Amino acid sequence: MIDMNRPKFQPGMVNFSHARIKENNDFLTLKLVVKNIISLLDENNILQNSPFNWINFVYRYGENNMLSKPEVGVINKKYGDLSVTVEIDADWIEYASFNDQAMLEQIFEAAALEALIYVGKKYTLPIDVLEKRLKEIGGFPELPEGYKGKLPPNPRRIPREGLKIEK
Repeated sequence: MIDMNRPKFQPGMVNFSHARIKENNDFLTLKLVVKNIISLLDENNILQNSPFNWINFVYRYGENNMLSKPEVGVINKKYGDLSVTVEIDADWIEYASFNDQAMLEQIFEAAALEALIYVGKKYTLPIDVLEKRLKEIGGFPELPEGYKGKLPPNPRRIPREGLKIEK
């Protein structure tokens, strides 16, 4: 059942927030980033000696940036994949999708590289190329001051301060 022709990096996304993304802008951007990640993995044989054949990578839009310690599952013996999930603050995705395409690319690539470096350390894989690329792109970007005013109005958005529950 293991398909050796499958790309080594298979991404997906799940939105656990009320953030709105500009007309599938995240999907189109992710396609560009995935090509870079796959070529980086293939050209440098990073996964060649790994105990898994490919990575099932999930970008989870949530309330925090959990880049340094992604959720890493167990290796699926039937399909040969390793499941890796990283959480990205939905405000970053929402802001970048409406205001800064380059930032959106940087978010996706930096999140993937951080997670791949973590996996590489866990399974003693060569990570020097990944670390070099992460430095080249400048790591994970910061949101500019006053970004809240640059998000489109969203009536479903729950304020970060929390909800007041009246009794």
